[in-house]
Order: sequence, then C-alpha cells, then structure tokens
Amino acid sequence: MGTEVRACQESVLIDGGDDLVMLLEQQCDLYRQLKRLTERQRSLIDRADAEPLLALLGERQKVVDQLTRLDSRLARAKQEWMRLHASVPAQAREHVERLVLELRELLGEILEADQRDSEQLSARKASLQSALTSVQAGKQAHAAYAPAPPDRSQYVDRTDEET
Repeated sequence: MGTEVRACQESVLIDGGDDLVMLLEQQCDLYRQLKRLTERQRSLIDRADAEPLLALLGERQKVVDQLTRLDSRLARAKQEWMRLHASVPAQAREHVERLVLELRELLGEILEADQRDSEQLSARKASLQSALTSVQAGKQAHAAYAPAPPDRSQYVDRTDEET
C-alpha cells in the first residue's frame, strides 16, 4: 500500500488517510482534560477529600485509556511523518511542530503536578503513621501503669495448709 502525504489547510494525511494534525489535536485535547483533572485533584488532596478524589482518579484513568488507544494510531503517523516531513508544506509542518511543543508543555505540567501531589500524599501518610505510632505508644504506657486487675478466683487451693 502506498503512502499518501497530502497537506491542505494545516492538515496532513498520512498512511491510509490518518490525519496527523487531527490525531495530535485529539491528543492535545485529552492532555488538556488531564491537566484540568490534575488541577481538581490538587484541590481534593489539599482538602483531604478521599471519596471525590477516588472518583476523580477514575475519570483520569478513562482519559489515560483514551490516550493509550490514540497512541497506537499516532505511532504509525509519527513514523511516516519522520520519513516524509520535508515534503509537507511549511505551514502544515509548523502547525505540527506547535502541537508537539504544546503536548510536551502539557505533559511536563501534568507530570510536575503529579509529582507534587505524590510528595504531599507521602508526607501526609508519614504524618499519620507517626500519629498512630504515638497513640499506640501512649496506650502501651497507659497499660503498663494501670493497676493489676483484681484476682477473681472462685476457688481457693488449701491443699498445702495443715490442719
């Protein structure tokens, strides 16, 4: 099957009709959604709001799944792009380059925010572990100083006594 490269109005059709620009724009849209979800995630982490955070993480996973499906189509288009980009008109080439730059920036911002959130959650976890350890130590200390329970024996062994 021959490879067709056609560019018109910033569209680049590659390999069987896949439009590289359209695929990159879809990827940008998904990254923008992911970034918005990441910003909401920050707010939920700050408020320690667990249930909505779990729901949001489910939403994020759906977007990531869409990105994964899109990535296989993009991989083929990118290979063709690398081979044929010199024959594509400058306007379309520049548009693709702008989209790729935007994708890199969005991904960098998302990864940076996720790293901050991860560090915040790790610090919160360590703080909770420390608080639990203190509570447990307090309980143990309290138990050590508590009076011994009264002997509640019902029967008294008097076999050693001489009468």
